[in-house]
Amino acid sequence: MGVKAFVALCEKLAETYGEHFRPTALLQDMAAKGETFYGRFDPYAKREAA
Repeated sequence: MGVKAFVALCEKLAETYGEHFRPTALLQDMAAKGETFYGRFDPYAKREAA
């Protein structure tokens, strides 16, 4: 599941079940920019640079 789909699901759940399902600002920002977790937080980036 991508970030955009996850944020949409969280928004829908928040409407039904409350604010504790609201996505964080980071997730909303990533969804708006079309980013992925590995694109933004690549754990292997430092290995390739070395």
